[in-house]
Amino acid sequence: MHLPAMTKRLAVSSCLVLSSIVFFIYVSSLATGFFADDYNFLEPVARLDPLDYFMRYFDPRLQTMWYRPLQGVQIWIEWQLFGANATGYHLVNILFHAINASLLFALVWRIVRKWRVAFAAAFFYATMPVYALAINWINITDPLATIFYLAGIWTWWSFRHTGKPRDFALTLGAYTVALLIKQMAITLPAVLILLDYLLIQPQVLAALIPNPRRLPAALGELARRYGAFALVAAIFLTIQYSTRSTHTFATVFGYSLGAQIISILIQYLSLLVFPYGYFLPTDTQFTEGMPFSDERNLLWLALALGLYLCVTWRTRSRGLILLGLALLVTLAPVLPFPFIELRYLYLPAMCVGIVLALWLDHALTLLREPRAASVVIGVAGALITLGCAFSIANANAEIFEFARQRRVPFRDISRAHPTFPDQTRLYFIDSISPPSELSGMFTLRYGRGVTLGANELWHDSIARWREHPTAFVYYFDATGKPIEVAVEPTITARALAPLPITFAAPLRLEGFELARETVARGNVVIVLTYWRATGKPAADYTFFAHLVDTSGRNVAGVDTPPRKGKAPTTQWLADQTHVEAFVIPVPREATPGAYRLELGMYESATQQRLAITDARGQPAGTALVIAPLQVVEKE
Repeated sequence: MHLPAMTKRLAVSSCLVLSSIVFFIYVSSLATGFFADDYNFLEPVARLDPLDYFMRYFDPRLQTMWYRPLQGVQIWIEWQLFGANATGYHLVNILFHAINASLLFALVWRIVRKWRVAFAAAFFYATMPVYALAINWINITDPLATIFYLAGIWTWWSFRHTGKPRDFALTLGAYTVALLIKQMAITLPAVLILLDYLLIQPQVLAALIPNPRRLPAALGELARRYGAFALVAAIFLTIQYSTRSTHTFATVFGYSLGAQIISILIQYLSLLVFPYGYFLPTDTQFTEGMPFSDERNLLWLALALGLYLCVTWRTRSRGLILLGLALLVTLAPVLPFPFIELRYLYLPAMCVGIVLALWLDHALTLLREPRAASVVIGVAGALITLGCAFSIANANAEIFEFARQRRVPFRDISRAHPTFPDQTRLYFIDSISPPSELSGMFTLRYGRGVTLGANELWHDSIARWREHPTAFVYYFDATGKPIEVAVEPTITARALAPLPITFAAPLRLEGFELARETVARGNVVIVLTYWRATGKPAADYTFFAHLVDTSGRNVAGVDTPPRKGKAPTTQWLADQTHVEAFVIPVPREATPGAYRLELGMYESATQQRLAITDARGQPAGTALVIAPLQVVEKE
């Protein structure tokens, strides 16, 4: 599209203004640092060699969460540029958002041919706080995927008006890239079809209504025009389905078709009707009810939808029909989730921004004092910008505090250990901060030489302390302070019956790891036990770990349901490893000498201990004995 010099200057200056507004609103995010899932994405790039890293992202068999290989490429590039400096990552996300606002402006101006509508649409979209987490959270791929989504619409518009194969190829390429960044981009062909039959060639659709015999020809044309997109989507879906992430969505997140879709849709529409204000700084997740849709919100939603439908019907506006359907299409991939994620509104909110701009333009055409209206609009725009900047700054302040609290254990430990020896193993028991985040923090601080495990870390819950020359285990006191215990390099304590131990229930104790066999009075005995359900337990059981002296007296011990009641045995899955950690305080008045540790379980309802059988099939009483342990005056 060739533009006059004056128009080019206006386009460039408009994009600069929009970008300045975006940076002004989101500048507070530069100070938030890393938080939450950010560490899950940064740790692999810091720990793995490039070949292993890219195999992790591009080989669908290695994916455990989702198939987004180009997200891995983005993070790798940013890591090369910024390392562990969070400011650069946030700056990139703000830049992506500024590009999307500028692309939306250019696209609307190209289609509608009204600068005022285009700039207003981009302004409304750029300033909405409802999806702010998509920009504030560096591992969210929506801003980058949206760049290629909009680029695909731009090149498709060119192709439909020029017929150049190059433009078709560029659209197909943009679609493929967007898919490899985020699955939600799969809706792009549907939006292009809406664009075709509602704006570019509406006469084709109009001709089908009185003459349905033309339908086969129209379907043939549709297949020829969009067959390549269908092929790309089919290949992508085949790859996606082969990953474990697909099954994770269904089994863990509950991604499925069901009645909850209506509730979720209403909540999303309620949010889009009111995209301004203050929104929670983290993902908002609900599994029941309609918390965003109380009676007042439902009333306003009904009025807004009624107004939209009424105006659309009276004006027969194909543009409004297109925007309404495009909003539903772009929302469709996330409706099967049984919860709300505000960041999922990043792309659908564009439709709302364009509708608001069209209505503003219509209102301005009815006014007789355009200059006065321009002043009012300018003041209103400034107030919206300031209000949104304030709202997002408050949210970012909460993010910063949230992240600071999550870093407390890491801060305490890193202050005590400026360095760790190479191949150090750190293990956390019932951490007050998510272990996956702590693992990333320690990797960014100490590099590959430190690995982290935790009893709540599903992919690294096995301690393996003595496979490392240096190991520390951490538990937390009543104030949340991490207490460090250095693991003894070698121990002589052994189970007196050969493992695995089978209980009089479909449960088996397969192994254990003891942090220390020599413990000072006033310190703790720490033992990790590894269990497996061999079937479906019919009852809930309580574990026990008792420290017993040579006279058989129980000196100290812990009786607890699995994971302190968070993982009752009736909910265990067959053949799934379960890690149970016991932290047993040794009384200060305990007599120094030899002790033993007794492990077992009893039925919670009857207090009856379960009999055990050792690996040879021999009865071994009701407790596994581990000995010898030594209680000493001082370590």
